Amino acid sequence: MEPLILSLLLLAMLVLFILEIFTPEMTALLTVSILVFLSSLGLGLHFLTPEEGIAGFSNSAVVTVASMFVISAGLMRTGAVGFIGDRIIRLSKGKPMRVLAFSMLAVAFFSCFVNNTPVVVLFLPIMLRICYKYDLSPSKFLIPLSYASILGGTCTLIGTSTNILVSDIMASYAETQPELGLH
Repeated sequence: MEPLILSLLLLAMLVLFILEIFTPEMTALLTVSILVFLSSLGLGLHFLTPEEGIAGFSNSAVVTVASMFVISAGLMRTGAVGFIGDRIIRLSKGKPMRVLAFSMLAVAFFSCFVNNTPVVVLFLPIMLRICYKYDLSPSKFLIPLSYASILGGTCTLIGTSTNILVSDIMASYAETQPELGLH
């Protein structure tokens, strides 16, 4: 019975993700809530205990990723992003290779210290504005921008969500597993 219920719930979740009736966060939280609710009905179904249902919110990796999005929003609202865009425009003087070089350096640098996904989101309007101003094709600048973000994100622990999650998992096994490193 449990596999059938779980399959139907996963199918419903997939449909909700595709149709976007709710935001992705709401769909995920709704699914977890239903699994906890079904387990607590006393029908012999064992999906998630309430402790397991909220365990992810106490994970340091989740809190760190959420904090990165807050920092990114702060950078956008304070005008730091506009300032950076103005500097890139001034330094590049409309030359495509300079625009590409300066923007990639800036994105790679910020991706080292802020999660790389919000950095790309922050730099999209900057790049589109620069491309519009100098009549450049955005398609030639956005993919290299993404690659620079990925490269910068892999340089530090907090640069990508993957690094944060792997570090957290590795720390939880540190007592039972040998430490990773050069020997």
